[in-house]
Amino acid sequence: MAKNLFVVNSPLHLMSAFILANSKFVKDENYLALVHPHGFSKWKECAVMSYMASTEGGFKEVFSLVEKINTQQAKYIKEKMTPLQFDEAFVGSDVNVADQLLLSALDMKHFYRLDDGMWSYYNEDRKRPYHKAKFHEMQIKLAAMTFGISSDFPINTIALGENKAGLGDYLFMPQLLKRKSPKVFDIDRSMIQTAMNKLAKAGLLEQELYDYDYTVFLSQPIIPDAVEKQYLANLMKDLPENKKVIYKPHPNEKDEKIDYVKKNYPEIIINDSKLPIEIILTKEPCIKEVVSYQTTTLIIAEKVTGRKIKCVSLANPNGANKNNAYIGLMKKTGVEFVGE
Repeated sequence: MAKNLFVVNSPLHLMSAFILANSKFVKDENYLALVHPHGFSKWKECAVMSYMASTEGGFKEVFSLVEKINTQQAKYIKEKMTPLQFDEAFVGSDVNVADQLLLSALDMKHFYRLDDGMWSYYNEDRKRPYHKAKFHEMQIKLAAMTFGISSDFPINTIALGENKAGLGDYLFMPQLLKRKSPKVFDIDRSMIQTAMNKLAKAGLLEQELYDYDYTVFLSQPIIPDAVEKQYLANLMKDLPENKKVIYKPHPNEKDEKIDYVKKNYPEIIINDSKLPIEIILTKEPCIKEVVSYQTTTLIIAEKVTGRKIKCVSLANPNGANKNNAYIGLMKKTGVEFVGE
């Protein structure tokens, strides 16, 4: 029986870890480290998120490292985590400084990557210049020494997927991978279904939306305000009586965007939960369409839910961005584009 450590920084990471811990690695001892998670203050408000990040959710122990790595946390890791001597680690981001410092403090020799969204599949345009990457690496190693962390674990400051200690990638859509990987593993439908069944048995996937067909608009900070406003105006102007719209803001979205929607379209439902949209789609079969710009959900929605969902992107008006690699990823999965 192996001891596995899952290191997560985001709701997507947590969903991936929960799926693997309750399917492929269910017979192992699985531990969870919450490392400076995005929007963590609101995770506790969500029953599903709380469950997935708990011992009831399938983890033998959960380690809370919600603050940035410092001397005190390094001591906590040494005293509470190092004695467990983990066999394998599964990490959401191998370019995240805190994740790498954690693996260094645990003296891990290798790890596997979890799906981190679009950036997991293509990273060429994200790579930093050599001199900047090297300088940042030296800064991190100096910080590690300050925290009492001594390890030969390689530090990656280039781009996601570039840490040399990575043994492979667990991905929702492995066929889309456009960067090098030592080995690729499929988070397949049976694994996903097993994990969703566990949530259902815990009473956490109760359907709440009825009577209408729903379109979910996933806002993103990268969507130009004018593009979002124009699309919402067109959508609401021609919206049939049997349809409703849900607006789900990005965790880092500007308050001004949300306030604009509330003021101009009070009939739109605002969903600002931290629950991964893929789980919302799973439990709400009346959601028929997802609209966004350039987000992971558009390429994995059907895989996670196991049903047909219309996925639409605003990222390629009139084919203007056709050479963008992420547009290519979306096209391979059947995403439709507004303006084409």
